[in-house]
Amino acid sequence: MKKTHQKKHRNNFLGNIVAIVTPMKQDGNIDKVSLKKIIEYHIREKTNSIVIFGTTGEFSKITRKEYLETIFSAVEYSDNKIPIIVGNNSISTEEAILTNKLVQCSKISGCLINSPISQTILSQEELYIHFKKIAESSEDSQILLYNVPSRTKQNLSPSTISRLSEIDNIIGIKETSSDLKRMLKIKEVVNEDFIILSGNDLNFFDFMLAGADGVISVVANIAANLVFEICYSIRLGKIRKAKKIYSNLKPLIIKLSYSINPIPIKFACHKIGLIRSNYSRIEFRRDEKFKKFQKSLENFLLNFF
Repeated sequence: MKKTHQKKHRNNFLGNIVAIVTPMKQDGNIDKVSLKKIIEYHIREKTNSIVIFGTTGEFSKITRKEYLETIFSAVEYSDNKIPIIVGNNSISTEEAILTNKLVQCSKISGCLINSPISQTILSQEELYIHFKKIAESSEDSQILLYNVPSRTKQNLSPSTISRLSEIDNIIGIKETSSDLKRMLKIKEVVNEDFIILSGNDLNFFDFMLAGADGVISVVANIAANLVFEICYSIRLGKIRKAKKIYSNLKPLIIKLSYSINPIPIKFACHKIGLIRSNYSRIEFRRDEKFKKFQKSLENFLLNFF
């Protein structure tokens, strides 16, 4: 029989959540003016929560000082009007524990934590212990598991996710798999109040129809109102309306998957005036093919909005 825990502030982790870009000036420094503008945009467009320093936020290229300063700024700019969830993308259990403790005093709503990044495939028991230790070291922290095997090489099994769901402050999971059967299996074995979020814009509509609780979205950086309408319509049972909006949004989602995240979405954010520069610390090839893509995306955005 499934066990139900009382998870505090559960609503902060439901529905339309955005994984925001980290805006940078042309000189590479964090652009806090644009960060404030991003947060105000999502408050205005009814985004439910913001994830800062997820994969889209270029966490791997951010210094510890920048990480903490930007989180504190984001919380200040949010002014208690939108929850801030922080990506804790540490490479080891010990580092993840330290990071969690450092960010707790910033009044964030929770942390999104991935598996340790290892050269070898860890056992399910090792993965279980990793998350259990983090949760036990910061009992006041609300934790979302982040299952992203394409980056960490580790894949949490449904049975391990089920065990972790028994820990009070592990409240849900961002699942990046496009396998609907896997999502349904997870839903079958976890606690009734355990949150399942799609981490893939291309399948979040199908996931939510099948019972997922929402999405952590990239496309919501520029189409927050549409992602809100899809999630809200599904919640109200207005499936035909949600499907129509999603069908219109899908070509943009596909367009933004052309290059490594967050290169396309940063370019798009810049072109619609949300950030002052599309500078990224991610190294990528700026060849003629990419320049053609930029022009194509720019034309697409002119017609889309």
